[in-house]
Amino acid sequence: MTTNSLDTLLSQIEEDKMWREEELRFFENQLANIRDNSDKQKFFSKALILLLYSIFEGHVKFIFECYVREINNQRLNCKDVITELTASNLNRIFEEFKNTQRIPKNHPIFKKEHSKGFVELGRRIEFLDNLDQIMSSPIYLDVSKIVDTESNLTKDVLLRILFRIGFDNNILDTHIQAINKLLEFRNAIAHGSRKNGWSYDEYIDIKTNIFDLISLIRHSVITNFSGKKFLRNFHT
Repeated sequence: MTTNSLDTLLSQIEEDKMWREEELRFFENQLANIRDNSDKQKFFSKALILLLYSIFEGHVKFIFECYVREINNQRLNCKDVITELTASNLNRIFEEFKNTQRIPKNHPIFKKEHSKGFVELGRRIEFLDNLDQIMSSPIYLDVSKIVDTESNLTKDVLLRILFRIGFDNNILDTHIQAINKLLEFRNAIAHGSRKNGWSYDEYIDIKTNIFDLISLIRHSVITNFSGKKFLRNFHT
């Protein structure tokens, strides 16, 4: 890993962070100026909750995308990286491994035809016969599949992303309530169950908790990348 790789990761994340926070500050200033006007407050507080959620989903997704892209840029092989990344990289092979339909004969791994009762076993044998070749193949992770927020960044979705890239899921333990609360607020706007919006203090409370979580994720990504924790030999 070069210093330029880490610098690129840091600068991309910081640039994304800055423009998102600038937008948020504009509306926060409006809300702070009308704290005694309940009619205007409800409009601005709703807008802020929606914007806060978009920052949470958008920036967190961007952070992970940058991380995965920079791993791709390292030009590593499957044998070089942690098991989780290898498994994610071999997603297509595993899908074809399970596919009961015929695979083209020119497939680089599964080249043989097997009788109906032994298709799965036959592919297991082919997979193991070609394991050295597979483990020497380049890592090129599918960013869109690994960092899939599924249009709704819930706790479970975030856990799935963390699992695919080999991160410690425990980093969310103290922030699950904040994630659920933000989603609850966002859904309340959509369903019309919070017509009066939120007070300035209520907004600041949820924003503080969500920003703490984003900072934690950002720190974890930078620490994992700078410490080369994506490499297999880091854990041996």
